[in-house]
Amino acid sequence: MLTCACAVTQILAWKSAREGSGDKSVEESIGYSDALSKQLFECTAQDKAIEDALYQLDKALGNEAIDCKRYMTLVRKYSKQQFFIKELANRIIQQRRHLGVL
Repeated sequence: MLTCACAVTQILAWKSAREGSGDKSVEESIGYSDALSKQLFECTAQDKAIEDALYQLDKALGNEAIDCKRYMTLVRKYSKQQFFIKELANRIIQQRRHLGVL
């Protein structure tokens, strides 16, 4: 099982190898038709990142790597963030429909 520090090190090594190869970064590769599209993409990315974090917290609790009190604190914190991100995404979608972009 990878530790958080080990995973971060691997990601940074992968990123630096890609940057040195002359390839575009993922952010540069994606073109947005408007500001709402970019904002919606960022909301979706944040939502999925929080989903991943909550999944890892569940696994950590199951493996007894984290105590219940800390688990509940973090789940509450991330769930609250995710709620507001999803609400923002819903508002962006409504605005895009109103503008006829979707």
